Amino acid sequence: MFLVIFFVISLLTLAYRAFRYRLTYWKRHGIPQLQPAIPFGDFGPVFRQKRFYGELLQDLYLQSKHLPLVGIYLTFRPVLIAVDPELIKAILVRDAECFSDRGLNVDEGRDPMAANIFHTHGDRAKDLRSRLYSTFSAAKMRGYFMQLSSTAFSLVGALEKSAGSVVEVQDVMSRYTADGTAAVLFGLEADSINDEHDMFREVARRAVAVDGFNLMRIAFYFLAPKFKNWLGIKFVDSVVESFMISMVRKISEHREHEKGDQDLIQMLLELRSSDLALKDEIVAAHALFFIIGSYEASTTTTSFCLYELAKNVDIQQKAQQEIDSVISKEEGELTVENLADMRYVDCCINETYRKYPTVPILFRRCTKDYLVPEHNITIPSGSTVVIPLLGLANDPEFFPNPEAFLPERFENKPDYGLPFYPFGAGPRSCIAKRLGHLQTKVALVMLLAKFDIALANPDAASNQSFHPRVQ
Repeated sequence: MFLVIFFVISLLTLAYRAFRYRLTYWKRHGIPQLQPAIPFGDFGPVFRQKRFYGELLQDLYLQSKHLPLVGIYLTFRPVLIAVDPELIKAILVRDAECFSDRGLNVDEGRDPMAANIFHTHGDRAKDLRSRLYSTFSAAKMRGYFMQLSSTAFSLVGALEKSAGSVVEVQDVMSRYTADGTAAVLFGLEADSINDEHDMFREVARRAVAVDGFNLMRIAFYFLAPKFKNWLGIKFVDSVVESFMISMVRKISEHREHEKGDQDLIQMLLELRSSDLALKDEIVAAHALFFIIGSYEASTTTTSFCLYELAKNVDIQQKAQQEIDSVISKEEGELTVENLADMRYVDCCINETYRKYPTVPILFRRCTKDYLVPEHNITIPSGSTVVIPLLGLANDPEFFPNPEAFLPERFENKPDYGLPFYPFGAGPRSCIAKRLGHLQTKVALVMLLAKFDIALANPDAASNQSFHPRVQ
């Protein structure tokens, strides 16, 4: 019995020492670190559900402002937070070739739906971006504007029937985004604005749902990427996977007999017979990624922008005055040209990007040892680096009074000169950023031109509400 107890105690002691040693990784590499604790590293508040992970990384960033970067631990996984704005710019833009990967490993054979352009790296990622770039070029936006304005017109018509009543804005905007994405990128006629059970929207909503299983899936992707493969955890569930593959095959069959637009799905289908030789499953993976990105980003941004405009009536009225003034010059017609003239609306959208970033952090993986300029610190090859977007957005050094919604921050600042990266930056920035901004702006302009937006319950207004309701 004594030997058993001795063995167990010895084993636990060795394990504890091994874990403690693991939590000195950054110190051993000459990089400053915080005070990690077993078993959660620096992420105890997240696991105890006291802090959202983006908010925790914001806290860690703000308390490390005197450093160029700081080492932290996601449980026992060592990760770096880039703190210095110049270092962040170097990682994203100037020295992007040293940080060209996102640090997310995907097994295409086991989980083909994860093999999308976001997770792809190296030369393959560059090749895909260059071939798909024309789909999101400035020249394409005119055609997309026509489709999105038609979808927004349907949205306005549906909302007119319930004018004056309470509307769940996130639900409404998710329908507009789903229908617009289906039309613009896939040439499909979804109708979730009028049919809440439309399958295209249901699949998009299922893919981004914040439920227990999706949270577990995300946790394994970031905290234990090797274990997710061993446990068979996939990027999306079987319902989403089956729908996407079936959709790709149906569109492919249809376009063999009837030529379609040069939209995203057409470009992806053409890559099947190119030197990239994409399989249907990989085409579906890329298509799903753009659905998720468009659905989540545009829905979130439009919802929060409407929420803030409802809270700040003076800002809403200023935006409406600009819209009315610009449209009146075209006899009340919204065009792609006069949409571009609505600068204050752009400021409102940019301030929404800042205060409510769709993604609170960016990941980059160092692909070769990197000497941090002017600091005599080397980032080891293979290190994962976090860009704390939420932290930057709430740093009073760059954005005074960050809790306030102040669109004027972005007036008369064409390049802003601030660490402001709503779509990332550099060669791995969001390829669809023009479309995302256009989709959001068209909806906001058409809604504000027709309606006054008010909070359903002004007394309950909170900056932390992630499901704003307006009327």
